[in-house]
Amino acid sequence: MTTELRRAPLEERVSAVGDDLSPGEREVARFFVSHRDDIPFMSAVQIADALETSNATVVRAAQRLGYSGLQELKQELAATLREARSPVARVGRSLDKLGRDTDAVLDHLLTYQIAVLEDARRSVAPADFRRAVELLVAAERALVCGPGPNAGLATQLVQGMRRFGRHALAVIERGQGLAETLMELRAGDVVVLMAYERTTPEVDAILDAAHAARVPLVLLTDSLALALRKRFDVALVAGRGSSTMFPTQVTTLAILEALLLAIAGHDRKRTFSAMQRLAAAREAIGPS
Repeated sequence: MTTELRRAPLEERVSAVGDDLSPGEREVARFFVSHRDDIPFMSAVQIADALETSNATVVRAAQRLGYSGLQELKQELAATLREARSPVARVGRSLDKLGRDTDAVLDHLLTYQIAVLEDARRSVAPADFRRAVELLVAAERALVCGPGPNAGLATQLVQGMRRFGRHALAVIERGQGLAETLMELRAGDVVVLMAYERTTPEVDAILDAAHAARVPLVLLTDSLALALRKRFDVALVAGRGSSTMFPTQVTTLAILEALLLAIAGHDRKRTFSAMQRLAAAREAIGPS
């Protein structure tokens, strides 16, 4: 049984030995399954904290499932996640499903994005959204961090905030350039961080810098809220579609536009004054 157990995927292991687990171990095992995309990025301490149990129970549950320990379980889930989420695999699955029918592509994409937005309506808590707006409105300056593929989204939010009279800076550098920008964090700032699917050295650096500078951080994510628990002030959690299909940016764009509209409405006088100044400057410069 032990050899067969070690060859089986996580879900089969939980089904096979579930009745033999203690209540605490069974709860941990169920958590492994329901948060399989998060587990590779979580420590035993974080999992135990989320379930209000002990580190020993977390490790013991992994071992009772046939793993040498939590690390082996994390490695297995990470490998599965990488394979399922690789850009080539995602695009390939999408193309296999849709074929060459252009009408089907359009209809599928619109239907798919509507469904994703409906999920976001349920996953973004109104109280969390209000808190995010409060932090942005109260701040003297917003640093919008969009490392890697999120750079365009970060720039778009910053442009909108500036047009409404808010001080904002897009943080899209990587490596040493990012380190130099993060040195400028100061009291009165708020950080908006877009981080999806997995943590990266850049994401960790931004989280650490915000904590060190004691500035609030708003996290936009799909599946990292639990893994990054206690490292942000508020998280706006919205999926980007199936983890096995090509991800859509529609939820992120919707949240960013909602934030902009809420910020603009909070101080209409400031918003309209900034827009009038921008219009006057554009007129003075003339057509490019």
